[in-house]
Amino acid sequence: MSQQLIVLDSPPDESAPWALEVFKCAKFTAVSNDAIGDAMGEDEAARKALLQVKDPVLEAEKLAPHYRRVFEAAHGKEPRLGLWGTAWLVYTQPIAACVVDWSSVEKLAANTAQGAERVPYEHFRKSAHDFVAARVKKYLSADRYLELPLGLNPQQKIDATLAFLRQRSLID
Repeated sequence: MSQQLIVLDSPPDESAPWALEVFKCAKFTAVSNDAIGDAMGEDEAARKALLQVKDPVLEAEKLAPHYRRVFEAAHGKEPRLGLWGTAWLVYTQPIAACVVDWSSVEKLAANTAQGAERVPYEHFRKSAHDFVAARVKKYLSADRYLELPLGLNPQQKIDATLAFLRQRSLID
């Protein structure tokens, strides 16, 4: 069965209400990262793999076969799935569309701290952008990727994302 998979993200957030509303409006079943994580913990091979990596985010490729197996066992027959987080670009393919909202990263980077305290936030902004850009370049064609403009309210994020999904012929 062919699946349509979309990925939404707003690093470093674990989820966002606007994304859940997009999944609902676009009729994509939202996949629970918590449920997938629980299933990974119950799978002996996946649990061993998790214990062998120093950083699951940076070593996503090593964990991808395990995430893919658990994901397919839980959702393999569902035709339209919404995934949270760009790690899914690594874990499963093909991804029909990916939308990233950088507003949370920018809020952290806009910290009013001065001097040495500010450096980590600026470094975090650059590191986050570079990390996601490298992942997108490796796993997704440019026409399937949208970065939401900064300054949008939640409804504008929903509207822009739905428009992008329409443009990709993923919704009517």
